[in-house]
Formats: sequence, structure tokens, C-alpha cells
Amino acid sequence: MKKILTLIFTGLCLSMGFSQNASNMNLIYSWTDTNIADIDALPYLEDFRYNDVWGFEQNGREYAILGSTMGVHFFDITDTTIIDYIDFVPGRVGPITHHEFNNYRNYLYVVADQGASSLQIVDMQYLPDSVHVVYDNDSLVIRSHEIHIDTAMQKVYLFGVRSDYFSPGVPVGYPAMILDVANPVDPQYLGIFTHNIITYVHDGYVRNDTAFFHCGPDGLYYGYMGDPQNPVELDVMPFYLDQGYNHSGWLTPDGKHYVMIDETQGMRLKMIDMQPGLNFFTVCGLFETGIGPNNMGHNPHIKGNYLYVSYYQDGVRVFDISDACNPVEVAWYDTWPGDALVDEYRGAWGVYGFLPSGKILVSDIETGLYVLRLHDDNVGVENETFFEFDVYPNPSTDLVQLNESYENIRIIDINGKQIRTFQNVQTFSVEDLSSGLYMIGVEKENKWSYQKLMKQ
Repeated sequence: MKKILTLIFTGLCLSMGFSQNASNMNLIYSWTDTNIADIDALPYLEDFRYNDVWGFEQNGREYAILGSTMGVHFFDITDTTIIDYIDFVPGRVGPITHHEFNNYRNYLYVVADQGASSLQIVDMQYLPDSVHVVYDNDSLVIRSHEIHIDTAMQKVYLFGVRSDYFSPGVPVGYPAMILDVANPVDPQYLGIFTHNIITYVHDGYVRNDTAFFHCGPDGLYYGYMGDPQNPVELDVMPFYLDQGYNHSGWLTPDGKHYVMIDETQGMRLKMIDMQPGLNFFTVCGLFETGIGPNNMGHNPHIKGNYLYVSYYQDGVRVFDISDACNPVEVAWYDTWPGDALVDEYRGAWGVYGFLPSGKILVSDIETGLYVLRLHDDNVGVENETFFEFDVYPNPSTDLVQLNESYENIRIIDINGKQIRTFQNVQTFSVEDLSSGLYMIGVEKENKWSYQKLMKQ
């Protein structure tokens, strides 16, 4: 596919600097295209152009992936002063409101929830040049509302599925379908999730075969999916305080707590204590933005001690969950002006907070892509928890020493730009760097971890 330069793209909107609708976050880039077809699907769903957002890192470069009514858009956001719109993958049908996606390795898996859609697999290995569709097939799934990938177990989970896999030519709805992607471009059927009470799964989170299924009005399901055709139910929570439409959630890195969101105006977010010795589902914290009665959360991500939530008309919200049962809001950026309106689906749809540089990606239903950065040192880029490493002296004026030699080392400035790389060294110089805060990333066994470095 042909690469498209940013400045050529019609309808581009580029913004740098700070917003008045923010606290502890600044906008470093935004993009929208008014030529993309909008949908006025319902009275409360107007000017709908964009849906989910995702991020991807490869060979030291970072990418934003944005869904729209027409397909999926790819951006190189490594250098925030020169951001490129790289490529576009059209959906099987369009315009539609739902394109959802998740990656396994360098492959992006894309689903849609309207019309005669399909499962698409996009090869991203050629970025920053282009992306390529390597699979576009409806033999397994015609439509799916959501997707989640348990990368460690090489399993794709599709939620709210319509498929004619068992009845060719006659699509049937299923709560969830599980696929094997050991061969990433040749997904294989593993099983269908069904339940005697739960008729629909809206979204889900799975880590190492441990599954949380969000079932709309039927609440939350918790189970073990080691054998997808014979799941082991661990607990079900059909009733709870501040219950609405059980929508989505995310597990903390240590696996001790789980955050849950009900997609209903006025319903608070729930923190669930998963620690041994307690009932599986013990709600230990209820929290919200506190802005007004019409606030409504949508999608959460957790990185380190920070919870990122796309909060519709309240924008993106960041909570410190160091004390998991007592979250504290520490930053926000509002993509939707004005007060939240009753029965309106506007504002921030998705959020992605896992890029190594600390950039935060947000999608707004009407206005597209936002690239943000936390700018309070106390709310800065979190160290990844894959493994620990030592940096000394810190602060440093010249030579920096690590606890061991690492295959690849990178230094990232406060704007998220990679400015230095080293290979197979334990000691290196930062004498030529300006004074300030940086991030050092080191690679070990194909995983990256990061720490802050103060240059004096």
C-alpha cells in the first residue's frame, strides 16, 4: 500500500502545546479528517466518525492505529515534530460504527460489528513504509463486537460473534469464539463459549487463560479457559452496587485487582480485590470523575500504578492506583467541550497507554486521534515491570553505568523522541545531552524495561 505524507492528507488537523481542558496532561498532536463518512445512527449517536485506538512499537519506532467508520488508519508518531500518516486499510463494509483491533506480534487483528464483515489480519512488519492485509476471511467469523488477544497463550478471543462456521450460509450469534494464532496468519478454531445464563459477551480480558467476560446486563463472568471447549467457571457476579451495562475491564500487572466499567451514565467504576483468601469478586472501591451525574466510563488500560480510562464526554482520565482500593485521579484531558449531556455518546472512545515513550493515545468519536503526554514528574512515564535493572549514578553528568551489558539500549527525551541508541554495552556517555529528564530503555530476551534518568 502506498505511503501518504501527513501534509498532503486532506482535512489534516495538527495541534501542538497545551489545552485549557486538561490537568497534568498536554496535547502534542491531533488528527482528524472531515472527509471520512460520519454516521448519525441514533439520536444520541451523532457525527460518529472514529472508534478504537491502539499502539504498536517496532525497532525503536512508535505507531498509532486509529479506527474509523471506513477502516483502520496508521501513523508514525516516533518524532512528535514530524508525524506521518502512513497507510489505511479499508474495512470489508462501511461506513459502520465499530472497528476493533488488537495485535499479536507484528500482526493486527481487526473485526467489525455491522454488515457482512470479516476477520482481517494486517502485517505491520514493513512499517514505517506500509502495512499489508494478509488475511481477510469470513469463514470463522462474520461479525464480532470486540477482540482481545491472550498473547502468552497465542489465543484470540472474539466477543459478540456472528458466525456460520457450524451452519454455512446461516449466521448464528455466540457469546464468544476462541481462535489459535500459533501461526499468526492462519487462525484456527478452538472453541465457542456458551453459558446457561449468559447469552452475550460484550467485551473481555484474558491473561494466561484466566478470563474476565463482560456480559452487559448479566454482569461479570470469571473462568479458566485452558481448554476452550470445557471452560472452568470460577465465579459469576450477576448483581452488584452501581450496576449498569457491564462493559469492560482490565487486570493489574500483579494480578491482585481488576477494574470494571459499566457503560451507563452515573455508574461508578469498580475495583475488585482478587487476592487469595477473599471471595473471587469483592468490590473494594467505587470511584468516578466526580464531574456530574452524566459521566460514563468506556474503556480502561492499566500500566504500572496508573489506570487510563476513556471516559466519553469527560475525556481521558488517569488514576493513581498505588492503593488499588482507593484510586486517586491525577490527570485528565477532555476531548469533548462542555458538560456531559444526558443519553449522549460523544467524546473519548478508546485509550492506549503502553507505548515505551509514555505517549498516551486517545480516540474521540467525532474529532479523531489525540497523542498526549503526562507532564507532571510525579505522574511521569512508569517503569515497565518486565524486569529490574540498575542505572547509576542517577542523576548523572557524564558516564552512565548499568548493572549488566544489554543487547539494545535507547534514550528517549521528554517529547518521546528516541535520541540515542547503544548496543551490547554496560557503560555509555550522556555528556552531550542537555540537562533534564530522560528515559532509558534496555532490551533483554525480546522485552523492554524503562527507568528515568536525570541529566545534570
